[in-house]
Amino acid sequence: MKRLLIILPLLVLCIGAAFGQRVHVKDVTASQAFRNQGYTFQVGVPILGTNKAVSERRFAPLDIRFPWDIFYQYQTFAPEFFEISKGYFGDKVRLNWEFLNNQDRITSVKIFRRSYKDNSPDPFQLLANRPGTTTEFEDEFAEGGILYEYKVLAEGILDTEMPFVNFITGIGFRSPTATVTGNISFEGGNPVADVTVYAEPTGTPISTGSALQIPREGVLPLNLVNRPLEGSMVFQAWLKPDQEENNPTGRIFRMQYFEETLDVRYAFDASNQTLRITVDESTFEIKNYLPNGNIDARGDDLLAPIANFINQFTHFTIVLKDNDHPQLYLNGRKIGKNYLALINTTERLLDTAYAQDPMEITTNSEPLILDRGGNQGRWQDFRMGGEGRLILDEIRIWDNRENRLDSATIRQDFKRYIGGNDRSLIAYFRANESTGRFAYDLSRNGFEYNKNDIRLYTDLTPENQRPKWVRGGGNIPNSDQLGVMGITNSNGNYEISAISYSGTGESFNITPVFGQHRFDPGQQMVFLGRGSEVVNRIDFTDISSFIFRGRVLFDTRGVFPSFVETNGGQFENLSEGIEYVLNPGIIDEGYNYYEKAGLKYPKGQYWYNDNGTPEDQDDDYLEQYATISPQEISIRVDGQIVMGSNNRPVQPNRQGEFEIRVPIGDHAISVEKTGHHFLFNGRFPADEGEFKEFFEDATETVYFIDTTKVTVVGKVVGGKCRSRETYWIWWRRHPDRTIPG
Repeated sequence: MKRLLIILPLLVLCIGAAFGQRVHVKDVTASQAFRNQGYTFQVGVPILGTNKAVSERRFAPLDIRFPWDIFYQYQTFAPEFFEISKGYFGDKVRLNWEFLNNQDRITSVKIFRRSYKDNSPDPFQLLANRPGTTTEFEDEFAEGGILYEYKVLAEGILDTEMPFVNFITGIGFRSPTATVTGNISFEGGNPVADVTVYAEPTGTPISTGSALQIPREGVLPLNLVNRPLEGSMVFQAWLKPDQEENNPTGRIFRMQYFEETLDVRYAFDASNQTLRITVDESTFEIKNYLPNGNIDARGDDLLAPIANFINQFTHFTIVLKDNDHPQLYLNGRKIGKNYLALINTTERLLDTAYAQDPMEITTNSEPLILDRGGNQGRWQDFRMGGEGRLILDEIRIWDNRENRLDSATIRQDFKRYIGGNDRSLIAYFRANESTGRFAYDLSRNGFEYNKNDIRLYTDLTPENQRPKWVRGGGNIPNSDQLGVMGITNSNGNYEISAISYSGTGESFNITPVFGQHRFDPGQQMVFLGRGSEVVNRIDFTDISSFIFRGRVLFDTRGVFPSFVETNGGQFENLSEGIEYVLNPGIIDEGYNYYEKAGLKYPKGQYWYNDNGTPEDQDDDYLEQYATISPQEISIRVDGQIVMGSNNRPVQPNRQGEFEIRVPIGDHAISVEKTGHHFLFNGRFPADEGEFKEFFEDATETVYFIDTTKVTVVGKVVGGKCRSRETYWIWWRRHPDRTIPG
C-alpha cells in the first residue's frame, strides 16, 4: 500500500510534467514556494530538511526526489499548431505555426527546406531568417508538384536541436494549375461531341505520375469524421489487380460502422472469361468483353477482351444510394441490359468472330439499405483494398445526394484529371506524390479544403501491411486512359482543368484528337502560368470531310426514245444488261436506282417498263435512255451551298457529275434549281429528318432526277418580207411535259 501511495503521486507528477510540455504553463524561480489547494510546493530544493529538535513528527514524512538526470523543457511547438499547405495554393507554400511556450527566449526564427524523401539524409537548406515573433512564412520559389520537407527552428532556446522544443518539421507542396476552355464545331457551325483535347507541355513533363499498391494483408484507410458518407455516394478509381494468380480476387473497398460492413469485391474467372463484381448483396457479371472507354469514327464503343482486366487498368465507378439498386460503370459505361443491347447490334453480330463469343452481361441486383446498426445511414470508416494485392490510382469519393454525378458527367470525366473544386467531392487523391507516408486530399469547396489525407502507415505497421508507391509502365494507367485532357460535350464545349505547370509558367500544346477527324488549326500553343491561370476560347474547326459523288439527270421519257423503242420494241441486236435488263429479279428499293443480282442501274439512265401488262411482271424489263443533264444546279449540304476552292458554288459538269467533300457526321445532300422539280425534292436521304452518316469516302455515285419538262412554241417563216418582222419563242410549263426543261 505504501508503494502505491508513492507511485501514484509520481505518476500524477509525470503526467502533469508531460502535459506541461504541450500547454502554456507558469514559470517560477528557484526556491520559490507556492500553495495550491492546501499543498505547499517548493521549487529548487530536491529534499526537504528535518528538525532534529522534534522527536516526534505530527505527519508521516514523504520525501520525493526530483530526477535531476532528466532534462525538462516546455515544448515550443506542437503538430496540431503547425500547418503547411499541401497543394492549396498554386503560387506558394504557406507555413503557419504557434508558439506554445518560450516566446520570451526566442531571438529569431529560421526556415529550412529540402526535397522530401522518407528518412532523407539530405541536409536542409536555409530559406529565411526572420524575427522571433514570426508565426508564418510563404515559400514562393518551391517547384510545383514537388514535395518538400520544411523545418522551423526557434533560435535562443537551446544550443542543440530538439524536436518540438526548438524546432518542428512538416511536409508541404504547391500545385500550380491552369485551365483551358474552348469549343469545337464543324465549318457549318454544328458542334462536334466526344473530341478528346490534350494539353501537353512543350518542355519536359514535371512528373510521370505514381499510384498506390495495397498489399493483400493491408488496407488504405480513410477516416471521414468531418464529413461522413450518407444517403448517396459514389466511389471512382482506376484499378488493377497486382497478383500472379490467373483468377485474381479481392476487395475494392469496405465501409464499416462497428460490426456493420458493406463490401465491394471483384473476382475474375479465366476459364469462363468472366468478371464478377459484388456490391453488398448485388452482383454484376460481365463475360468475354469489356468496354475500353474509346469510340470509333462512327461514335460506336470499342471493346477489349475481358482478359485485359488482369494486366491493364480498368476504371470503376460504383454508385450507392439508400433504398435503391447499386450501379456499376466500367470505363465510363453503365453496365446493364441497356448497354448490352447497345453493343450487340445486328451489324456487330455480323462479325462471325465476335458472334461466336459476344459480350454477355448478367445482373442480380437488390436495393441497398445504408441505415444499419443505428448509424442513421452515415458511414465514416472507409477502407480500400484488402484480401488481394491491388493498385489504385485517381481515387474520388463523392457525396451524390444532389445527383450531380450523372452518366454524362461520369463518361466525360473518368479519363481526365479534375480540379477538385466541387461541393459534392468529399475526397480526391491523384496519388502522384510518389513518396512519403501520406496521400493528400485535393478536394475542396472554393477555398475550403476537406483535408481528408490518408496516412499510409506508421512506424508500428508491419512491413507486409504497408501500402507503397509504385510508378512506371504497367503500374499507372497509360496516357490514353488517364491524362490532362478535356472531352467535348454535346454542345462541342470542352474544359481542360488541373494543367500543372512548372516555375512561373510554361507553354502547352493544345491538340484535339478524334479518330480520322482533321481540325483547323491542328494544334494551338498557349502559355499557362502565373497571371494566365485561365485561358478561354481555344476553339477548333472540324474540317474532316469525305468524298461524295453525285450526278443530276433529266427524266427523258416521252421526249427521247429508249434503245428498245428505236429498235422497234425488240431486243434483237441489243445487249442485255446494257440497253435492256429483263425481269424477274428487278428490285426498286434504292434511292433512284434499280437493282438486280447485286448490280445497280441508276434512274435517269434506266427506267422500268411493264411491257403493257402491269398484271404480269414476268415480261417486265428495264430500258436504257439517253442521258441529258441540267446545268447551273445548286448543290447543298444541310441547306448550305457548297463552295469550291475558288470561293464559288460547286456546279455539275456537262454530264451532270459533281464531287464534293462532306464533313464527318450525319448530313443531308440536296440539289436545287429555281423552277425545277426533283424526285424526293432533290434530297438525299429522301425522308425529312433522316441523315446520311459520313465517316469514309463514298464509293458509289448518287443520282438525282430532274422531272421538269416544258413545251416549246414557235413559228417558221421565210422570205425577205417576213424577215423584217419580230417573232418570239416563249417557254411555259405544260402538263404533257414533252421536252426536258
